Amino acid sequence: MTRFHLTPVTDRHLSTKIRQDLLSHCNMTRADRFRFLLPLLTITSLLLLLQTFACTSEQKTDHHKFPAGVSDEMIEHLISSDDSTLARYGREVGFLVLNRTRSKIGREVNRLYLEGNANEASILQHYARRIGRVLASEYHYECDERDDNFIDRLSPDTLVALIRLRTEDISILENPDLSAIDKLKRYYELTRSFEELGDQRYAAASRYRVAMLLEAIGNDKEHKRYLHSACSEFSELGYHKMTCQALGVLGSLHQREGRTDSMIVCYEKAKRIAHRSRIAEQAARISSFYAWYYAGHGRLSLAHDLLNEAIEICREYKGGYKEIRFIVEAMKFHANLGCWEIVDRLLRRTRVLEREYPGELTNLFNVQLLRDDQVEARMHMARGNPRAAEEIFRETIAEIENMHLPHSYREEIPTIHLHWAEGLLDNDRPNDALAIAREGLRRCVEISATNLSARFALVLAKASHQLSDIETTAWALQRFDDIVKGDEVRLQREWVARDVLHSRLDLASNDQPSAIHALEEGLARFTEFVTKLDPAAQSYLWIGECDDLRQLMHDLTSHDPLLGYGAELYWRDLYRAIGREHPYGRHADAEERQTRSEQIAKRSGEFGSIFDDFSERALRAKTRVNEIRAIHCTYLLRSDEVWRWTVTPTVVRRDVLGIATNKLRDLVLESWRMMSVDPSDPARGPSPRLSKNLRMLAHVLLPPEVSDETKVFPEATLLISTDGFLSRIPFETFDIGSGEEYEPLLVRRDVAYLRHADPPTDASNAGPGVILASSRPSERLRNRYPFQPELPDVLPEVLLVKAMDPGTTLLSGDSATKSNLRSEWEEASYVYLAAHTLRDPQVPYLMLIPVATPADELAPEAAYLDFADIRAADLRNCETAVLSGCSSGAPYVEARVVGPSLGDAFLDAGTGAVVQTFWDVRDDAARELMKTFTLSWLRGECSTTRALCNARRNALRGPDGVRHPFSWASFSIKISRL
Repeated sequence: MTRFHLTPVTDRHLSTKIRQDLLSHCNMTRADRFRFLLPLLTITSLLLLLQTFACTSEQKTDHHKFPAGVSDEMIEHLISSDDSTLARYGREVGFLVLNRTRSKIGREVNRLYLEGNANEASILQHYARRIGRVLASEYHYECDERDDNFIDRLSPDTLVALIRLRTEDISILENPDLSAIDKLKRYYELTRSFEELGDQRYAAASRYRVAMLLEAIGNDKEHKRYLHSACSEFSELGYHKMTCQALGVLGSLHQREGRTDSMIVCYEKAKRIAHRSRIAEQAARISSFYAWYYAGHGRLSLAHDLLNEAIEICREYKGGYKEIRFIVEAMKFHANLGCWEIVDRLLRRTRVLEREYPGELTNLFNVQLLRDDQVEARMHMARGNPRAAEEIFRETIAEIENMHLPHSYREEIPTIHLHWAEGLLDNDRPNDALAIAREGLRRCVEISATNLSARFALVLAKASHQLSDIETTAWALQRFDDIVKGDEVRLQREWVARDVLHSRLDLASNDQPSAIHALEEGLARFTEFVTKLDPAAQSYLWIGECDDLRQLMHDLTSHDPLLGYGAELYWRDLYRAIGREHPYGRHADAEERQTRSEQIAKRSGEFGSIFDDFSERALRAKTRVNEIRAIHCTYLLRSDEVWRWTVTPTVVRRDVLGIATNKLRDLVLESWRMMSVDPSDPARGPSPRLSKNLRMLAHVLLPPEVSDETKVFPEATLLISTDGFLSRIPFETFDIGSGEEYEPLLVRRDVAYLRHADPPTDASNAGPGVILASSRPSERLRNRYPFQPELPDVLPEVLLVKAMDPGTTLLSGDSATKSNLRSEWEEASYVYLAAHTLRDPQVPYLMLIPVATPADELAPEAAYLDFADIRAADLRNCETAVLSGCSSGAPYVEARVVGPSLGDAFLDAGTGAVVQTFWDVRDDAARELMKTFTLSWLRGECSTTRALCNARRNALRGPDGVRHPFSWASFSIKISRL
């Protein structure tokens, strides 16, 4: 038996030997060839087996060396895939996974070097560098490659010294026992050490940490200097993640200083870098920064849009569990507005992410999930399920206590107690609310949380008042006063509630004069709060949340319908006062502020003078209603009742309607849903169910004078001031016929909606009208709202207006910008907006009108007109605003507070009348109706109200009688001048 001696042979040597043997093989016989090939094949097979075994062993060894948390799939690609395959895999998993994996491997490499295992460290370092090359080629993220090249130039001893410094950098950052001052001293030393070793990357990172610590101790000047330095170094090194991080902080700093342009420059630069490198968290973070900036300035539409954008960017760039952060931010935004349907949808998404990434959530993200749980509990409270909410609150508190969070999270648990106590109050459980509020107040005292303590004191007062415990209510109110010590800047909503409770305490003691005086003081304080609010949608929502003050007014004036009518007019006029003393309020002037201050000072010294104001307002409005021969119906929704004031030339009467509020709400919203859907045959009348509803609504809501069966007021215009959900439905559709056929109110009367009872103004200073026509939203808005079609009938519609009034200014195409409109509309006699009204289907009160965007404009709000733009303008010269878009007059009624419409913004900005829509309209039908209206309106043949009512009456009848309301009832007119 022949023996073969195996010697180590490389792949190259083996190939050469085989070639030589094959050459000699050609001259052999068949038998010789067989005897030659048999041992050769045996050798080759053995070598291949050995090589396979060696590779398998190496893979197993490398698998073993990889740190925990690196996926098997990633390891297989790092070991086995060529560069192009690894790059393709890197594109699939995204920046976050690659960067996180490199960081984990890098920490393991450092550990091995420090333990003296240089060989094992170099093996792992090879794989980290492969990831670095993918980050550079696929994500333009070059800093890791630069760092690798820097490390290659170091001696072994210097490398170990550098690793020790880098490890110390992380340990200082994560050490909860070190004070900010101690950390600052250590980072000053580290920065110098990194600079001496030439480690620019970690020197810049240490400088950034120094900047953050300087901010924590209040050294703003040095904070800014170090931040700028770190940002510049990050940018130069191509350290894109930290460049974006620093730019975001710089932008926020500029925002606090009021330097909006500098803020935008920082945010836009960070956004460009983050999108170029597809860094999910940073790109989404900048969108969320923008969102909260605009939310703070009342641009709720834009904030909502940007928060959604942050979530979508994080998802698109494969941000993984990082998406939770931005979902929770959006949840908090919508929870504060009472939009629980949206909160529920977002909550389901976080639960999916929680299941997808169970082992990757850090402590920070566990806190985010706990905050997510808190919002879920608040949602259960709002939906009348306190038992489920309480279970979540208890579990959340227990988890937070076990996490041993640092001092900066000290208010987490008391905040939960506050939401818990407030939810129990809203669910009529004052006894339980008392217990939770006492525990929350105790915790707040321990951590010196002043604002939270004051809010807990107020919860105690409310709960005690519900229990008729006058003594404890008085004590809790005194505790509130002692905590805030007369500071009215903070906790404004709480101050309003405090004033209401003081008045109700006096009522409980049968002290009517003191109750009225407390009301007067509360209204004076409330009015001052309102004038300092941003002129934006959230301020309207804030006033709506103070409805307990409004209801107190009516309780104290219920004995006199005239006083109650005047009180309601007073309350509705408060919406116009928003922003009058705000820096952005265009209506404020020194004389107006002085007059108001004198009135408030006078009232504070004279008992009951606020009632004189109510009476004067009511009498002025009644006189004007008489002069124009109208009937005015004003509605007020209370918790269990619906009130209506009816004002005619002969009477002011208040009635309590014979229907429960909840039942009326269901009837109104069901009818609105049936009317607002395009029917298959618009020429046919309403369905039997809708007809029945409209007849019932007429019976319940309209006074006898409106049906006019006695012919006492045959020509009177019906003016309607709605409240809450009543704003969703057109009263002119109510069936007032005496027979079986549908006879809408509009057939007999002109109908308009009254917001303010002002006298007409002199429009001699007004200039020509201005038209804005925008048939196609920008590409960015089309991506956000893909369901919006083109509006081919916009141009013919506005050209008709232009032909009727050649002097008007037409802004269309590239000239239809916000800045061009702003330069025209304050002097214009009318404003005509023919464009989309964009809205999220689930958040319809967040409305946008798209405009053209200049190429050099960076600010996100340049792409559309929103509520804040309109409300901040001075439109007192404008007689009429026409909003020829979908649902432009529809308020949002699904949250706890009814939101304003775009039409309300125009009226409160000074416009005399607004033509708007209750629901989405068909472009062709709108064009025909508006054509009829425009011809009559611009010719001056009749009032704007009569012109629109006539146009709708022309569209009302079809070949088979009265058409379905969808086609003619959407457009309405709302006025603020009688």
